Amino acid sequence: MASPRKRTALVQYPASQAYVVDSLRTAFARQLPDWTVLDSPAADGTKPDLQWSDYDELDWDIAIDDRTLLNSYAIRKA
Repeated sequence: MASPRKRTALVQYPASQAYVVDSLRTAFARQLPDWTVLDSPAADGTKPDLQWSDYDELDWDIAIDDRTLLNSYAIRKA
């Protein structure tokens, strides 16, 4: 039987929100240790399985397929 494909998550937030990235890395390490967390798109152009980013950082070109999930929490200030 073939080994399962390695899963990747692209996590991108502005530098001012580095604490979010640190928290996500910790959560992935504990709960999804088989996943690789990237902070920039893969050099070979491979699309991630999950893109977890600030809304303004989402790469919508990555999302245009049936394989990549997106997660973002939009905060609107009045």
